[in-house]
Amino acid sequence: MKAKNKAKLRREIPLYIMLLPAVIIMLIYSYGPMVGNVIAFQRFLPGKGLFGSQYVGLENFLYMFKIPGFWNVIYNTVSI
Repeated sequence: MKAKNKAKLRREIPLYIMLLPAVIIMLIYSYGPMVGNVIAFQRFLPGKGLFGSQYVGLENFLYMFKIPGFWNVIYNTVSI
């Protein structure tokens, strides 16, 4: 029985290799944006990295809403 499973696995290895790029791309596009969500709530400094940067909560978003042209940019984006 074990020899049969090994032969089947050996026969399927090329299929798994062909599947690997699709799985890698799916993981990048699924979990990559989560890094952006973490950075949005930090005072991110590339030198300190993702886990060394200070957590600031909604401070970045409050700053963004206070920029004078922000609502104009939102209107232009939505109207397109």
